[in-house]
Amino acid sequence: EANAKTVSMMPQRMDSYEGYLFRNQVIERELPVNTSQWAAYQPLQMAQYYKKPQTGTTQGIPNYLIFPNVDWTKEILKPVAWSNHANFNISGGSNFARYFGSLSYLHEGDLMNTGLDNGKPYDAAWGYDRFNYRTNLDFDITQTTTFSVNLSGYVGIKTDSYNVSAQGSGNQTIFSELYQCPPNIFALRFPTGEWGSNPNINTGNTVATINNLGVEKKTRTQVSTDFSLKQKLDFITEGLSVQGTLSYDTRFNSAGGILDLGGNSYTKWIDPEIVNM
Repeated sequence: EANAKTVSMMPQRMDSYEGYLFRNQVIERELPVNTSQWAAYQPLQMAQYYKKPQTGTTQGIPNYLIFPNVDWTKEILKPVAWSNHANFNISGGSNFARYFGSLSYLHEGDLMNTGLDNGKPYDAAWGYDRFNYRTNLDFDITQTTTFSVNLSGYVGIKTDSYNVSAQGSGNQTIFSELYQCPPNIFALRFPTGEWGSNPNINTGNTVATINNLGVEKKTRTQVSTDFSLKQKLDFITEGLSVQGTLSYDTRFNSAGGILDLGGNSYTKWIDPEIVNM
């Protein structure tokens, strides 16, 4: 069984070029009563650099690196994530013993665009894998005595990036940037490997963040065991029986992986003001 997941709805946002034109219109209309925003007015010739397709160059540098117009929703999220589930059952037995076994596997892929080449000895990944198992064994020791053993449990493995508050990261920050990061703030990544950044703005490169915080695996294991002995007492009263059960449950939790304190340390930014209007 396989299921595809995708984002159902995201806010519709203007790209860099459309945003500059809209801001210019607002400034022009407010100008008779408010001149304080005139410094933010973007000359049309400058705004044209942000218009797609950005195929030109400036001083030998591709325009899309100097005048970014990034669709961050498309870059941060994958188009689709897959969820897979498989199940296997077996049963049988004889006059003395009967058995039943079940094994299932679940994989939940994540929509975050992880797994990109970060130039480091690990691949960032978000996801969840789980194995469930169950075994039932029944033994007819005598015609009136039955001994049963039931074993069940699961192993769940959650994979994601380390949530390191000292780096200003964490899931809350990541999803906030998904909604708040404007398309013109910086380029996604340079061909030489540096991640886009802007030293003048306190907003991170979310794609760089989710691919450079290491990888952590949290494993949870649970085992449940039941031992049961049933004795029929038909010689006293038809249908009468007595049963004793011993149960034991246990759970293990562990976590480990690669903690990358360096984060996305290789960053680069080119000031659009290199163009002298």
